[in-house]
Amino acid sequence: MSEIPFLSLLGTDVTVYSLLTALAILAAGSVMLARSRKKGLSARPVGLFFLLALLFGLLLGRGVYCAVRCNSVFFDELGDPKGWLPFFTLETGSVNAFGVLLGVLLGAWATGKIAGASPAVLLDGAALPGLGLFAFERLIEPLSGQGFGPLVSNPLLCWPPLSIDSGWGDWSLSVSFIEAVLLLIAALFLVKAACRRPGTRALYALALIAGTQIIPEILRQDDVLLILIFGPVTQIGYAVLLLTALIGGLRSAGKKTAIREILLLLLGVALIGGGEFALDKSDWPPLLLYGVMILVLAAMTWMTLRRIRMHDCPA
Repeated sequence: MSEIPFLSLLGTDVTVYSLLTALAILAAGSVMLARSRKKGLSARPVGLFFLLALLFGLLLGRGVYCAVRCNSVFFDELGDPKGWLPFFTLETGSVNAFGVLLGVLLGAWATGKIAGASPAVLLDGAALPGLGLFAFERLIEPLSGQGFGPLVSNPLLCWPPLSIDSGWGDWSLSVSFIEAVLLLIAALFLVKAACRRPGTRALYALALIAGTQIIPEILRQDDVLLILIFGPVTQIGYAVLLLTALIGGLRSAGKKTAIREILLLLLGVALIGGGEFALDKSDWPPLLLYGVMILVLAAMTWMTLRRIRMHDCPA
């Protein structure tokens, strides 16, 4: 990929990606605070939630990455330990999106314990700004040297931002751009969604994030985190988030319905995993396999969104 751009800021070299990320986080926090004021929420718990979500998101996002890449992060080429300092050195590796999302959920829970605010209400207020922030991060991801997929040979597709120029005449599919567009579509759905109960908007956001990001993650050919036989960490995390959203919507459903829909979702996860395995190990047409996986994931996401809506409006 092309070189990572830097800026000189107060005598220190900072990546353009880091600077834009910091500005985007502040903008998302400001929007969240403004939206909460319109709904009559106090600024204190919202501000505390923003800080805790930022802290826990960074720690867990970094923690997931370092746990999977512990050998390369904490040990040098000779196998000698480098101590704990690399954990706090973001130039070494990255942070994982699933870990960041877990940190946001943990921040809402901690804020509820400390300030007595409703975690569901806090997450509802963060859902739309969070989706916008996530989409922006994916859009600018090529500035960090990540976000690319397979090589593109068709000249009609070799244009930014759909494809990324390596700088040597090769073009790669911009997976991060596809993910950003899907997240923006999810945000539009969230804007129009009617939500009555606290937590409904947050459940919608979790389902939409997972439902739009699992398939594009398969296309990634950058610094993908893998857990040996289990597969890509981020995809597994999104599957967990989709299951969490479904369980959240099943709180008002009967036991048999809950068991049936959870089993259906797990079956869908297994089918997508099998499709991804077939992409590498079989001669089946990739377009056919991707088509089947997209249909399966669409059915899983629709089932989850439907269950959340039924929980929000039982009548």
